[in-house]
Amino acid sequence: MDFKYGKLIMKSNDLMRDIESKSAQVVIGSPPYSGNMNQTSKNSKGCFLNLMKGVIFNGHQILSDSGVFINISTDERVNGSLWQKSNDIAFLAQELGFTLIDHIIWSRTKVSLFRVPFSHIMIFKKGKTITPSPSKELSRTFLEKIWHIPDSQIRKDSLGLKFTGALNPKVAELLISRYSKPGDLVVNPFVGSGTIIAQAESLRRKWIGYEINRDLLPLIKETMGRVVIKTSNTVE
Repeated sequence: MDFKYGKLIMKSNDLMRDIESKSAQVVIGSPPYSGNMNQTSKNSKGCFLNLMKGVIFNGHQILSDSGVFINISTDERVNGSLWQKSNDIAFLAQELGFTLIDHIIWSRTKVSLFRVPFSHIMIFKKGKTITPSPSKELSRTFLEKIWHIPDSQIRKDSLGLKFTGALNPKVAELLISRYSKPGDLVVNPFVGSGTIIAQAESLRRKWIGYEINRDLLPLIKETMGRVVIKTSNTVE
């Protein structure tokens, strides 16, 4: 499904391997909870990490030498224990050649009693060059290591399909604006409700998004239908 600046692919993110090597500037995603992977709770952790290993490996292949891999994840409880999922993802990313250059805590204000009330935004660099910030406003924002931005946890499409864990668009906008410029390629391995690709479209980035769950297509279309193309790259 093509849009003005990008393409939505309703298939597995394994197809990231078909993107031209070193052609992307940003790979950004918020992976699903391990319990949403149609696996038993006993195997969900291992299945999740295998999935992420493939995504991180393919991300490293398609990123330019100055590109960044951004993972937004929330720790979760597995069999009664708190699994610090973000730590395992960081270990995988660094094992596969990335360098962790920033770690931001996203403190949400609308959360369930059963979910951890914050997410980890972990930013990994492929090469040595640090992308300069396009504005002083963004520089100041990224100096703040705790972001107090309301959660957009539950979304519904016109048919009533619920989607939990949706990103606040402001989070996606800040990250895409900081680490890319108009015309750069942004790849989203986990489209979900479409927040990240909608922000990439709005900010005039080329983008490719992958989503294997076709039940989410109506919600993604609604999200993309509200896109307003920005004429400035400045984030207030």
